[in-house]
Amino acid sequence: MLRLNPRERINLSQALEHPFVKQWWEKNEVLAPISQTYDESVENEDLTIDEWK
Repeated sequence: MLRLNPRERINLSQALEHPFVKQWWEKNEVLAPISQTYDESVENEDLTIDEWK
């Protein structure tokens, strides 16, 4: 599965079907719609730990 030469590497579809990877992914999560853009404004707020909770 891990190859240095890009021509020898498997593609994403093949990787998701690989037994090692397949046990951890769910098709509905991979094919889910793209989530909304993350709002970074909350990162700059000066809140206490209890307020963050």
